[in-house]
Amino acid sequence: MNQLEMRYTQIEQILYEQSQMIEQLKNRIVQLETTVHELSQRPETTIEKIEYKFDQLKVENLNGSLSIGLNPLQAPTFDDLTVENQQITIKSDTQMKELKSYIQERINFHLKEEAFETIHQLEMELRCSVDDYYRQMMIDDIRNQMDIRIPYYIDLFKNKPNFEENPMKYSEEVVLHMLRDIQTAYRAFLQNLPNNIRKENKG
Repeated sequence: MNQLEMRYTQIEQILYEQSQMIEQLKNRIVQLETTVHELSQRPETTIEKIEYKFDQLKVENLNGSLSIGLNPLQAPTFDDLTVENQQITIKSDTQMKELKSYIQERINFHLKEEAFETIHQLEMELRCSVDDYYRQMMIDDIRNQMDIRIPYYIDLFKNKPNFEENPMKYSEEVVLHMLRDIQTAYRAFLQNLPNNIRKENKG
């Protein structure tokens, strides 16, 4: 085989390889167009409004911030994170500030370090699953309610024996009470999610 034939063979090989590459690129473009078309045909999830009542939790749609009731049996009803007609009398002395600060730190620790795991466990128990977006939405909503809810929960204990003299005596009870109600709020949120957001988890 002379040099001209060798050169011709090399050119043929190069053309063949380029032809294969072009064919692969064409197939890839077809796949991408198909994927884009399928995505464009999927129905959009409309997030409109979610409404929580303490005595009867109800979820219709999602929009803006949630109002998750921490204690559906005892807490007063409020909408858009406001409290109406609620008289809370809390001593403004050093011990009371210490109690409030302690509770705040404990709840913040839960929201930062434990909340995601707690929600995951509830999802397994309820055999459902939500995206991290909705998990974080729950956590943020609880966090946003703390300035209102901590005084309310402290007020629940004001008639306990020796509370006035040593409110820190009841610090753990208040925290545990709040954590139980926060978990109840997570559970209620997951149980009342619309079907287009709540995903079944068979694992």
